[in-house]
Amino acid sequence: MSIDQIQYQERKRRRNEKKRKRKRDRKAEYKRLLARRLKRIAELLERWKTQPPAPDERLDETAACLYVGGSKPIDPSTLRRRYSPPIKVGPHSVRWPCRNLEADIARMNAERDIQTAQTQAKHEDLRF
Repeated sequence: MSIDQIQYQERKRRRNEKKRKRKRDRKAEYKRLLARRLKRIAELLERWKTQPPAPDERLDETAACLYVGGSKPIDPSTLRRRYSPPIKVGPHSVRWPCRNLEADIARMNAERDIQTAQTQAKHEDLRF
C-alpha cells in the first residue's frame, strides 16, 4: 500500500467516525425532546383535571395538541395544517387561543355531521 492509499483510508475512517457520532447525537437529542414533551403532557393532564383551560388562555404547541386531541395528543403538523393559525407572541414563540381551537373543533364537527347526513341521504336514495 502506498502512503496516499493509507492517508485516504485514514481520512475515510475519520469521516465515518464523525458520521456515527452525529447520528448518536441526533438520536440522543430526539429521546431528550420526547421525554421533555411527555413530561409536559403529564403536567398538563394533572393540572387540567382540577382546572380546565379558560377560553381566553393561550396554549403552547404541546398544550394545544393535547387540548385538541384529548387523551391522545395530535401531531404538531396536524395542528398547524388543520386548525386556525397561531398568534405570534415573541420572536420564537407562538400560542393558540383556546377560543379559536374550540371554534375549529365545532366547525369540524359540523362539517362531519353535514357530510354524514349527505351520505345517509345518498344511501337512502339508492335503496328505492
